[in-house]
Amino acid sequence: MDAEIGNRIGTLIEALGIKKVRFAECINIDQSYVTQLTNGKRKPSDRTIADICREFNVNEVWLRTGKGEMFNPKSPDALEQLARKYKISSTDYVIIEKFLSLRPETRKEMFDYFREIVAAMDNDYNPKKTASPTTSQRSACKMTREELHAELDRQLAEEKEATENASDFGCGNSGTAAG
Repeated sequence: MDAEIGNRIGTLIEALGIKKVRFAECINIDQSYVTQLTNGKRKPSDRTIADICREFNVNEVWLRTGKGEMFNPKSPDALEQLARKYKISSTDYVIIEKFLSLRPETRKEMFDYFREIVAAMDNDYNPKKTASPTTSQRSACKMTREELHAELDRQLAEEKEATENASDFGCGNSGTAAG
């Protein structure tokens, strides 16, 4: 049994086109342990199996039993792959997805606004650094939470409408990050 799973690990390494040392690095184990696994001298722990499956998108049933396909089907969505890899929560997923759906200019405006907030907070904690704020800093710092939410909702609605209009004219999927 150990030899069979070891053979599948060897087959996987070969299919990936990497060396055992690289395989070991990817799942944080020693190369000698990988050699022992592929020779059938050691049986992988459940954690090692989980790490292999996660890191290389391997079908766990195939790795354990040899049944099915070697790899899980590729998700067409890069965000889905990142969510799996980094184990992000559904709230994090929605925040990232909504952020990526914004126009690049809007994202830049948001970052600029956040930088202004950080600068204002830095000035509060370091009075010697205090410089007179610019007009945009003064107006940005005066926005209430409700006003900020309303502005973001307005921009998201604009983005959604622009995306829908672009789709109506056959411009492709403009709602993606690459888009």
